[in-house]
Amino acid sequence: MMSEYCYRNDAPTTVSRHSLQQMGLLIKKLSSNLESWQKTWMSWISWTNGSEKKRGWMMVDPNDLGKLSTEIAQLSKSLPKLVNNKRGAATNVINELSKEINKIKRLLQESELERNHWKSRYDSTSLDCQNEKQRNLQLSQQVRELSEQINQQSDYTSSLGSACCTLLWRVSRSEESIQAILVGNKVNEFLLLVQGTLESFLTAYKEDWPQEKTDEEHFILAMCGIITNIAASAYGRDFLVNNTYGCQIIDIFITVLAEAPNKKSTKLKKFKLFLGYNYSGLLRQT
Repeated sequence: MMSEYCYRNDAPTTVSRHSLQQMGLLIKKLSSNLESWQKTWMSWISWTNGSEKKRGWMMVDPNDLGKLSTEIAQLSKSLPKLVNNKRGAATNVINELSKEINKIKRLLQESELERNHWKSRYDSTSLDCQNEKQRNLQLSQQVRELSEQINQQSDYTSSLGSACCTLLWRVSRSEESIQAILVGNKVNEFLLLVQGTLESFLTAYKEDWPQEKTDEEHFILAMCGIITNIAASAYGRDFLVNNTYGCQIIDIFITVLAEAPNKKSTKLKKFKLFLGYNYSGLLRQT
């Protein structure tokens, strides 16, 4: 194949039309490549001037990059040691916290057991308390019933004693009846009954003397009337003076006369004065 350029010794060099066309195409291609490289160069200049930095790119000096690489290498060597130290310290803290948590759990379990124990005792005590309350209610009901029965019995006894003593009071107005009364074997018991009844009545009503006439008051007056009638007879006075219980009756009469309220116990004191008058008759005789 022959070259596109021909050299002749005898004539000047000439270029064919075809060769000129190929040279034109080559020049156009070179121009196109030059423009492409210019655009690439301008783009690179634009990027280096900061137009691309907005998208997170930056220029780094090779020396700085070397220093950064060195620091990264040093950190890579020291980081495991630092991490191990931190991890060891954290492990120790975790172990201590685990021990503390276990201790707290044991304390909570002990507290729970103690709470259950006291709750059980509370429930048991509460049940006992409820039973005691129920029992107290039952006992209170029984006490009220017994109190009512005692009051009824007391009213009945007072009414019966009042009726019997009233009849005996009337009978004791006769001298023969007094002798018949004092001959019996129940005289001492009767005198003790009168003494105890007067003492109880004075103790119960000394500060709050009954205002209304009741069977109890009439019972007391009737017994005092019987003793007064006995002291009115010579035989009765002699019996009371020579009998131990009779002397005690006289003493309790004097006590009632001294301690009973003046304005509220007029009738009772009147019988005591009568007894004192009748007893003074015995002293006049001696």
